[in-house]
Amino acid sequence: MEKIEALKKIDEAKNFREACWAIDDIAKETKDKKILLEVFNISEKLAEDFNDFRNLAERIQENIKDKKLTLKSYQKLETKIKEFDDYVNFAECLIDNLKDKKWAIKIYKKAENIYEEDYEAESLASSILSKLKDKKWEKLIKDKISNKEEDNQSKAINEVKKTDTYKLIGQEITIFSKLISKEDFKGEQKTKKSLSNFVKESESLSSSYPVIGILENNKKNELREKSELLNISNINVNFDIKNKEDLFKKPPKDKILLVYYYQYLSTSYNLKFKKDIKNLILDTSNFNNLAILKDNSKQYTFELEESDKASDTYICAILPNGKIIEETLKDKNKIIKKLSK
Repeated sequence: MEKIEALKKIDEAKNFREACWAIDDIAKETKDKKILLEVFNISEKLAEDFNDFRNLAERIQENIKDKKLTLKSYQKLETKIKEFDDYVNFAECLIDNLKDKKWAIKIYKKAENIYEEDYEAESLASSILSKLKDKKWEKLIKDKISNKEEDNQSKAINEVKKTDTYKLIGQEITIFSKLISKEDFKGEQKTKKSLSNFVKESESLSSSYPVIGILENNKKNELREKSELLNISNINVNFDIKNKEDLFKKPPKDKILLVYYYQYLSTSYNLKFKKDIKNLILDTSNFNNLAILKDNSKQYTFELEESDKASDTYICAILPNGKIIEETLKDKNKIIKKLSK
């Protein structure tokens, strides 16, 4: 690919996502470092947040394969960190992509100093165990959570009142699904077009729901991680769940169910209950082991108060035989290949 053609392609990108797609296409056609670097410099002007700059750093590393440029891109990425999740994601990137544990440890320590919620501490401990294999550090963080939970549990209540407003602190999922004919996935071109149309539709029609916790594997009504439900005095409310159904069922033989989703790992919702309940059992639906509250409940209503930065966006394809294919949207070419086989 000539320089003029590459620059024209990247200039046509209206947003960062389209710029990433253009980068992927250009990188397939040329390995010229100068052209690629110029393309990346133009794309950087469309980048807005940590996730955007992370995508750029990873693409620079993958396509230019220059150690100095890669290091420089990750140093710039560090300056874009704003939230707790950014610290954890950056530390994981350093280990996975640069194999730099010393730098990652410094970032993990910063994350440890700023986390506020229990689920953030759980996420940090899990990441440290997974990436550093450091059981002692993981235990120290989890012990802090246990001590805090014991304090909170001694004050916790077991009932909710219709007249009060409660705060739910935890995760959120933004999601959209659609049944599409298998005929629309015959060949890469048809699959690419179908997926592109689905993403555009998802971006305008997706809905957001609070996540009450993460389900214990193979146990529909047990949570291994719980969101916090607080009354007006900031006292914890104990609750159990009753998983009413899977959010999505297997599609019919001639269809494929596409699911578009991303998560906010830190959100706050206001919940109001429709009646007084002494022993609270929340009705939930299940998707990817997430216990999700739906907006058509007879028990409660909810309203988003605030949310943090979003995670990567995922595309999940559920096939008639129950098989699931899932990739991040930035890796859409992988799912196109798998679906068009």
